[in-house]
Amino acid sequence: IVAMGFGWMWPVKLTGFLALFALWMGWWDKRKNDLQWYAMGFCLGPFIDIVGVYGGSWQYGAPFVIGIPLWLPFAYGLSGLLLRRLSEGWIGRK
Repeated sequence: IVAMGFGWMWPVKLTGFLALFALWMGWWDKRKNDLQWYAMGFCLGPFIDIVGVYGGSWQYGAPFVIGIPLWLPFAYGLSGLLLRRLSEGWIGRK
């Protein structure tokens, strides 16, 4: 969140950082089906944002393509992994 808050002005650098962070996370904490969770966030999150942008709900300060920033799919991909980690933590507790 901090990287996006301060790095949105440099979309290529922020995209690289988020992509490297995703690779590092995959290397550091390997779990089966992580790629599917990442891909789900990577695809669905921006799609929903594009619908919102074209529906007039909001707009981004530095859109790159189809009204969204270049780094946004990578952030949503990481959010998919975070959602998985959180849900497994809550379900694992009894």
